[in-house]
Parts: sequence; C-alpha cells; structure tokens
Amino acid sequence: MSDELAQHHDCEKCGGLSNSHPVVHIEHGEWFACVDEEIAPLVLTCWEIGIRTRESCQDFDTLSDVRSMYLSFHDLGDYIRFGERLIEGGPRDELYARIFPRPGTDRALWWDWEAIPGELDADLANESVQCTWFVSVAFPADDLDGAVDRMRGEGETLRRERSCHQEVDAVADEPKAENE
Repeated sequence: MSDELAQHHDCEKCGGLSNSHPVVHIEHGEWFACVDEEIAPLVLTCWEIGIRTRESCQDFDTLSDVRSMYLSFHDLGDYIRFGERLIEGGPRDELYARIFPRPGTDRALWWDWEAIPGELDADLANESVQCTWFVSVAFPADDLDGAVDRMRGEGETLRRERSCHQEVDAVADEPKAENE
C-alpha cells in the first residue's frame, strides 16, 4: 500500500473506503458520504438544494493539461437541475462561457457534459419503458469556487421564479368569498 493510501482510513461514520485523495465525511439530511475534500463543498451544496450525486473526484484524469474535477448525478433530472442552477445562479461571464461553451472559448477549459443512455427496463404489462442514464460533468478545477457560488447564488431568474411562486401561494391562501 502506498504511503498516500496508508494515511487514509475507512470512515467510521459511513464505511467510506480509502481513497488516493484526502477525503472528508459530509452529511445532509439522510445523505452522507466520504468525498474528496476539495470537491466536498460542491457535492454538499448540490445535496442542500436537492440535487443527488453519485460519484465525484477532485483530480479527474483527462486528456487535457488542465487539472479537472468530476461529478456524476443520480439521474437525468438531477443532471438537468444542476445545469439549470449554473445558468440561473450567475451572470453570463467568462465562467458561463466555459460551462456552456461558445466559439472563441479555449477548448481545454470547456466543461465536458456527458449523458449516455444505459440499460432499458421495459414493463410490457404497463406499456412503459425506462432508460437508465449515466450523466456526469468534468470541469477545470479552477472553476470549482465559481461553480459553488453559482449553485448557492441568487441569480435574477431564481429570484423571479421564487417571487412568482410566492404570489401564487398568496392567492391560494386568500379566503374565498361565501358566494364563490
């Protein structure tokens, strides 16, 4: 066993396995895991806003010379909510241009979004078919803080969305006239 692996122990709280990177135990509600300590803030923030993750790595091997991180999601819905939150959580700045690449952005800094269909589960009796998706994103490690800020952010779209929901809730809570 390498010296690096020897310094990591299985987690007494969750049974998390040793890792080649320093790990930290995180918890939110019923979710808990030992994750690489550098990417832990992003994983925890995802959980806090209801986005379920499956795997993460703070030093994901890519073909680029840029150090990358990796995050995979429980399902396609979580993957989509993650992307939407990145859009809504901040301005259309340089980080946005790397997250959602446009011509002129350095290809080595692009976020690598993957959605790969997996197994099909057919329930012929109920005439339904479900597809398992393997969904993930790899991104430059230098973008981590910006991604966490966007996930926690209160972008204009999020404020407007909440305001609309509050108005609908307020109308629904109003007492109705007796003749209605």
